[in-house]
Amino acid sequence: MKIAFTYLGPLRYRGRLFKQIKTLQKAGHECMVIHGRTEDEEPDYSVYNFSVIPLRVIHEKFKPLTLAMQFLFANRAAGLIQSVGADAVVCVALQSALSGALAKRRKKSLFFVYDSNELILETFAPGLKHRVWRSVQNCVLKYADVIMHAERHRLEYFNDTYQTDAKPFLLENLPYYRENVPYRKTDKRLRCVYLGILSPDRYCTVMLEALAEMRGHGVLFDLVGFFGRKEYKKEVEFILSRCRADNVRVLPPVVHDDIYSF
Repeated sequence: MKIAFTYLGPLRYRGRLFKQIKTLQKAGHECMVIHGRTEDEEPDYSVYNFSVIPLRVIHEKFKPLTLAMQFLFANRAAGLIQSVGADAVVCVALQSALSGALAKRRKKSLFFVYDSNELILETFAPGLKHRVWRSVQNCVLKYADVIMHAERHRLEYFNDTYQTDAKPFLLENLPYYRENVPYRKTDKRLRCVYLGILSPDRYCTVMLEALAEMRGHGVLFDLVGFFGRKEYKKEVEFILSRCRADNVRVLPPVVHDDIYSF
């Protein structure tokens, strides 16, 4: 089976997507990614063992233009899904899911999986943006065969809130399973690690300040990930300098295959 993935955003740290591809390749399926590239510089796609078709998507401060670019990506990606002869499509997050719905409209036999992962719509404040993406999600739910969720409570909330004939499926955000990984406790301190995007809705600064106050009690804390906004990076750096705590660190993101060794 040929399976196309669509994703809009930085690709390198999208471990959930890589986990799915690795599992499907192991089962003998052919996978490819249609990447909505938001990075200024083109990534090195040669590091992947699957083909990638990049489509440049420019994110501007002028939000209507960004929205128009996202919709353009959806239309172009839908055409590519059809032209490559994909049997199935997995759309990662709501921003890329419209491509699957448009492709399904053109090819009824296409198996369409919407990987909701997070409840993106619930993060938007009431207003025009919320209404637009609510309409997009309604379209996606109309055509999706399966909706994947990363956590049981999100799945239950989604099923209670939205009506769809799509089959729900739980796929947790855990590293790809490896057997016989040794665990060594090197000292008596407790190390807490946050691994993911660094943004205000994740309450990273709250965690940072709370755990900084636990210095001297054998508690270490690492924030590991990339910043959703440059402004938030400045806020985190300011709080870090103000706390002056040697038990907290902000570290760059880690690629999925290096999580165990990290």
